[in-house]
Amino acid sequence: LVHWYGQRGPFREGARLNDEVLNLARASDQTIARARLLFEAGILMIQNDDVDKAQLFEEQSLELSRAIGYRKGEADALLGLGRVSWIKSAWSTALEHFACSLAIYRALNEPGGAAYALVLMANVKEYSGTDLVQARTLAEESVSIAQQTGFIFPWPKYVLGAMLLNAGDLTTARLMLEQTLAEARIQEGKPLIFGCLMDLGEVATRQKDFTAAKAFLNEALVLKSELGNHEDFSSVFRSLAHLATATGKHHQAVILYKASFVATRGRSMSDYLIGVATFAVALNQCQLAANILGTVDSLAETVRPLDPIEKAGYARNVELIRTHLDDVEFESARTIGRRRTFEETAVEAISILEKALDSEEPAMLAGESMLANPSS
Repeated sequence: LVHWYGQRGPFREGARLNDEVLNLARASDQTIARARLLFEAGILMIQNDDVDKAQLFEEQSLELSRAIGYRKGEADALLGLGRVSWIKSAWSTALEHFACSLAIYRALNEPGGAAYALVLMANVKEYSGTDLVQARTLAEESVSIAQQTGFIFPWPKYVLGAMLLNAGDLTTARLMLEQTLAEARIQEGKPLIFGCLMDLGEVATRQKDFTAAKAFLNEALVLKSELGNHEDFSSVFRSLAHLATATGKHHQAVILYKASFVATRGRSMSDYLIGVATFAVALNQCQLAANILGTVDSLAETVRPLDPIEKAGYARNVELIRTHLDDVEFESARTIGRRRTFEETAVEAISILEKALDSEEPAMLAGESMLANPSS
């Protein structure tokens, strides 16, 4: 049941049933079955956004697996703890857990586990921005292991496709993500399908294939409701806001950016602000856009470096802004933005853009709402 709900949702129902099982009279028996249940329960709680409970389950699974000599269970639990550390941005701890897990899987000749550990290490390398080259190498090794052993394991291919998207290789990324989506529809669950749809929506938006982008993102929105793992839909709203900006639907865009702000944190903050800056430029709010990019500068220094595709979107905005602001005005506005937090900048920007749209004749840069879409 835990695996079923982890793949198909709703996650909260799976968590409730899991707690009922763990409260059964003999559920405390020190068995392999309990160790496996605790590991799966931890993964389910990650999907349910309860990281503390996930960590507790994975720690219990690790302790039990070691006590009864269940080596695969030990590797699984280390994998789960690595995911918890990743969510908490404890990059070095996450990599340490994944590396230990990988060593055990290899010793047990478990190619599926090895491929999974490698792709998670690749994710951490990419998300932390520490080594994008090694991240891609790890993802490619994971894909290779999956292919050599002859089993369908779409996750590594999905991660590699997402990396290609972030690197700006849109054509190859779309091909790989579409292949992954087809495989995921056959045997994987809704979380992977959702991830593929989200990334394909972003790729299609940047390729100006707006009909496909809308279809991908609308299906992702439906899946999000079925999975029920978040109170908010910030990631979907943000991608839909990028699409609305790119297609000139500015009233839609401001509503969507406002809705997605509530839970946009961490890695997503720069992408959010670059999108809002693009929107601001489209409404001829160039000083505001420069303020926003200043905050992006600060986030790139304190949270994580920009991906290549984010750098491209940033540079495109700078090019457009500097046709309307001189050097002094641009640098002054950007300096102000550097001193502001993500929250301060986002709240001010949305307020200004709402007022601009409410005015009778908002000044628009002709055609730029189509040209300046995020990271195009």
